Amino acid sequence: MAEEDLKRLIESSAAETRRQLETLDRKFDTLDTKIDDTRHHFEIIAENLDNKIQVIVEVLNGKIDSLRGDMNRGFTDVDRQFVETQAMIKFSHSELDKRIRTLESTAADHEARLERLKLSPLFRGGALDQPFQVLFGHA
Repeated sequence: MAEEDLKRLIESSAAETRRQLETLDRKFDTLDTKIDDTRHHFEIIAENLDNKIQVIVEVLNGKIDSLRGDMNRGFTDVDRQFVETQAMIKFSHSELDKRIRTLESTAADHEARLERLKLSPLFRGGALDQPFQVLFGHA
């Protein structure tokens, strides 16, 4: 092969290599553009998802606050009813205690009167003796 042929072969090979490199450069440029477009698209999607998640968080926080308020009002109502029930029980206990003391006092008074009556001259051998024995079986 002659020197001229070799030179043309090398230039032809270099030209082919340059064309292939230019083609690769265009493909890389296209790939870079697609990568940039895809990145941009995912950034938009991520921002959209962030916004939706933020809305969901705000709604859930509102629901949680509402439920917390309902629960606190319910506990306050239960506490109030508990205090009222305790007061009614104390009042009822006090009233029952007062009634029992009154009954006990009245029964004690009746027993004392009965004992005094038994000791009276009208009772022993008197006008009240016989009806008392009939009613109560005492001698």
